Amino acid sequence: MYGMALAPMVVPSVVTALGAFAVLSDMGLFGTMTGVGLMHACMSIPLVAVLMVAAFSSFDERLEMAAQSLGASRWRTFRRVVVPLVATSLLSSLLMSFLHSFDEVVLTSFIAGTQMMTLPLKMWENIRNQVDPAIAAMSSLLILVPFIVLAIQGLQARRGRRTGQPGTLCRPNSPSPH
Repeated sequence: MYGMALAPMVVPSVVTALGAFAVLSDMGLFGTMTGVGLMHACMSIPLVAVLMVAAFSSFDERLEMAAQSLGASRWRTFRRVVVPLVATSLLSSLLMSFLHSFDEVVLTSFIAGTQMMTLPLKMWENIRNQVDPAIAAMSSLLILVPFIVLAIQGLQARRGRRTGQPGTLCRPNSPSPH
């Protein structure tokens, strides 16, 4: 099953796009937002599978059993124990799926048709057909956002090391590594 989930990752985008074109045309979903969303979801499955398998492989099932032995229902155990423990992997999966979907111009150009235009398709069209400063501005923003996030994270880590906050490299009751 894991190998099947990873299959879209190893098949070239053009081959997947041709197959998606044929399948969505037969289903009447070619050129629709539903068809595009369905195919982008299918293409994101490998990324989500890799991240979530990693999260659940390190998951301690005894925590789940302990919650149920203390009277928590299955739903409450899932919501209050499992979800918080895998929340970072879920968030990473969401982010990676979005970025992969945003980057997937080939598949979208095959299945979106001529009536529907997504932002990546519009950017690609503008790059090919005209010189537009809006594309340069969008590209700058897409590059700038990760650097801002990394800078904020670095500042927080530096501030935490100076104050000895828990969760940083220095613990309050341990000697400083400096």
